[in-house]
Amino acid sequence: MEANFFDNGFNLSEPDDEVTTLALVSLKTALRAFFTTYANVRPYWSSITKESEIPQEEADQTYRRSSYYENYVEAIVHFQHFAELSCLDLLRREHPLLTTSKSNDHVNLWKSIRDVNPDWNAIKKRGTANFETILWRLQTLIAVTEINLGEGTLTFFDDKQRDNLIKLREQRDHLLHRGVFILRYDALDQFIGQYILPFVIGITNLPFYSTKNYLWRYKKLACKRKDGAIVDPLNSIFEVFSKGYDPKEVALYKEMGRAAYRNPLPQASQLKGFGSSTYRQIRPQAEKRAQSLALEYEAWDIRKCPVCDIKTLLLYGEIEVEGDDPLSPEKIYHFTNAAECTCCGFSIDKSIKNLKEYNIDEDDYWLPRE
Repeated sequence: MEANFFDNGFNLSEPDDEVTTLALVSLKTALRAFFTTYANVRPYWSSITKESEIPQEEADQTYRRSSYYENYVEAIVHFQHFAELSCLDLLRREHPLLTTSKSNDHVNLWKSIRDVNPDWNAIKKRGTANFETILWRLQTLIAVTEINLGEGTLTFFDDKQRDNLIKLREQRDHLLHRGVFILRYDALDQFIGQYILPFVIGITNLPFYSTKNYLWRYKKLACKRKDGAIVDPLNSIFEVFSKGYDPKEVALYKEMGRAAYRNPLPQASQLKGFGSSTYRQIRPQAEKRAQSLALEYEAWDIRKCPVCDIKTLLLYGEIEVEGDDPLSPEKIYHFTNAAECTCCGFSIDKSIKNLKEYNIDEDDYWLPRE
């Protein structure tokens, strides 16, 4: 008798759950991939930005030599997956039949079923409506009815947001069905930062989503704004686009987010019991390793990392001499040109401005030193 492998599984979420677990798993995958795109292109930064005058065709070769396109695919596919599942969650919260009906008369559909008790066994056997139908239904019902959102609000979900998510689905289809076209680095930044992150932030701020932050959120950063607020990569990128696109500032927050996902140290809230023991074990080992690597690779300073908050950020530099005789220089300057944390992996170079210029309360890295 042939085994039926497709029956050998389990439900990650139940149909009547408020939040689909896999939606937030996809969000985490998407954000981690999006954040990593800066690390992918950093060695080629001048080639892919307006700082370089090389032909576009030559610049595009840098994408093929890096892992940029791999993380691009991860980001687009999983942002779309998160958007689809979260929109289904919102409709299911109002009534589960709103997720399965193929009708385009969304208001009358809602009126006809709102007092009907759902048959969950029957609903399990039905497929969901397609993504575009879901988006139109959700946007229509938000505009003309009072969808059950508890204390939350979906004022951010308007016709423009609906169209942005349709464009996200189109980009996903380019990848899955053709496998040819990808957006360049700056275009991806602008598409995600300006058009998709507002949706992500709006959804995850809803009360029934905010209790599930542990499923997708990166660890808190150690660095703070000058007013004492903790720097948050996701919200910081969103705020950049409310002022205008600064690729270097966005790159900084992406790198901070990438490192926050990789940070091996427990959060402050976990510093009890096993978490405290783990912290006491990891921290001295990480700092000792940083000291060893600083000697091996001739780093000229070790600082506290703005992401993981331990003394593992190595500053690297170059030397410039002043005077006519290089053997007897009048002055020797050390110019810092790179910083890398040996614990969480946070890594930037002097193409990014000093953090103070982004309203972050951290000492300058890029200063000459005699």
